[in-house]
Amino acid sequence: MKKFYVGSLEIVELKERGVDTRTFFIGMHKQPAYFGDDPRFPDTTGNYPGSDELEAKGFYLPSTSHLTNKQIIFIVNQIKEIQKENREENANK
Repeated sequence: MKKFYVGSLEIVELKERGVDTRTFFIGMHKQPAYFGDDPRFPDTTGNYPGSDELEAKGFYLPSTSHLTNKQIIFIVNQIKEIQKENREENANK
């Protein structure tokens, strides 16, 4: 399975095509609300490469129980078209 990375340009492109999206927030271990010695808070001093990768590469897509099949197909098709255009553009370089 090929990896699909969405950068800021692709996010802008998705928005321009009518797909509401945005990047992930910072990782949970970097959230200032969790800094401190409160025992209810998770350990934020460790190394969390999965969280760091999601922060760097993750993005949100529309997700509601009210999405119709037509809307889901539209979103998927927009992602596929961007992937195809990027592959063709990179092949021509």
